[in-house]
Amino acid sequence: MAKYSYEFKIKVVNEYLQGKLGYMLLSKKYHIPSEKIIREWVAVYRENGSQALQRSRQKKT
Repeated sequence: MAKYSYEFKIKVVNEYLQGKLGYMLLSKKYHIPSEKIIREWVAVYRENGSQALQRSRQKKT
């Protein structure tokens, strides 16, 4: 699974929330393999704010 930067995620989420493009068109525009990824980013953003889109840098065992 590709990892995306925080800045990139915010850019895509904000573009969606502004109503410019839908999930499918955004996934094509930014070459994201599935619109489901963007749906998840938007849901996380709405639920927990922008900080929730940052990757956790903790090592998980």
